[in-house]
Amino acid sequence: MSEGGRGQRPAATKRGAAPRLDEPTFVPRQTDVGSQLQARIHRKADDHQKGPKRDGIDRVPQKGDDGHEYQYDQMHPGPLSDRAKYDPKNEGRPLPAGGFFGGKYDEHTLKEARRYYRIAQAKENNLSVLGRWFTEQPLQSETQLRIDAAVKHQWIDPKDASLTGKSPAEVCLTVTVPKGTKVYPGPVAGQSDMNLGGMTQKQVFIPDIRSTPGVKIDSIQPFKRDGHEQKPPAAAAASSAAEHTSKHGAGAPAPAGNSQGHQR
Repeated sequence: MSEGGRGQRPAATKRGAAPRLDEPTFVPRQTDVGSQLQARIHRKADDHQKGPKRDGIDRVPQKGDDGHEYQYDQMHPGPLSDRAKYDPKNEGRPLPAGGFFGGKYDEHTLKEARRYYRIAQAKENNLSVLGRWFTEQPLQSETQLRIDAAVKHQWIDPKDASLTGKSPAEVCLTVTVPKGTKVYPGPVAGQSDMNLGGMTQKQVFIPDIRSTPGVKIDSIQPFKRDGHEQKPPAAAAASSAAEHTSKHGAGAPAPAGNSQGHQR
C-alpha cells in the first residue's frame, strides 16, 4: 500500500509540535467552582425554595439526612436566630435555632387549626405558663421523651454548673393551635450522650403560643412512665370528670386544667 493508505499508522507527532488536522484534540471543560460556592453561601434573602436543589446547585443528601431541604440551617440562619428577640439583654441565652439538629427548621403558617402534644410538669396547666416545644404525635413513654425528644431531667448552666431547671414528666397536654399561627418544625438537636435526638426525630417550636388568641388546652392527662396512651380530648375530659366525681362527690368543682383554653 502507498503511504497513508488504509491500515497505515500515522506518523508520530514530535513533542511540542502542532497536532495534525486529522487528529482529535482534547479541550478540558471549564468549571467555575468558586462561583458555585459563592452562590451557595451567599444566597438571596428571599430564596427559600425547598427540594433537591438550592441556588441552582444539585444537592447531595448527607449521611443521616432525611433528604428534606429545610428553609433554614446553620449556614442560612432564620428568625429563630434573632438574638434581639430571644436574648434582648445579651446574656448568652440559648437561641431556639440551637434546639434543632444542625439548626435545621422550616417556617409554616397553619392553614387550619392543628393539634399538638407536650409532656410537662403538672403546674403547666394554663396558657400563661405553657411551654413552646411540641410534637406532632403523642410520646408513648419517658424513654422516648428523654432519648428521642432529647428532654433532660435537669438543666445545668455550663458556665457555673448551677441548676437552671427541671423537666419532670408528669402530665401530657393536648393543645389546639388556631389557623394562621406561625410554627417552626424541624429535627431534634441532641443535648448529651443520653439525650440523643437526631434527624429522624421531629419537633415543633411555637414562639408566641402564650399570646396567640384561640390557643386551647384540650386535655391534661397524668403521664404514665411506660406504655402511655394518649386519649382523645373528649374521652380524656370525661374520664377525668368521672374520676373526680368518684373521689370528691357529684357537687365538687371540676379539676382545673381540663377547662383551660382561654384567649390571652
